[in-house]
Amino acid sequence: MAEENGVTLANQRWKQSDITTLRTHLSAGDTLIDVSRILERSPESVMMMISRLRLPLRSGAPD
Repeated sequence: MAEENGVTLANQRWKQSDITTLRTHLSAGDTLIDVSRILERSPESVMMMISRLRLPLRSGAPD
């Protein structure tokens, strides 16, 4: 994970722009791993926010 001032970005507070990015990429069908890389956060952190916001998470399997 990227670091800024000795604090990993994965542990930083979620900003509204991060949440908007999360929503945009999930609605575009990006995977959890892809979104976590884009946001520079751990998959666990991203999954917790997805759960908190009650956002749908598509599986990687084709429809």
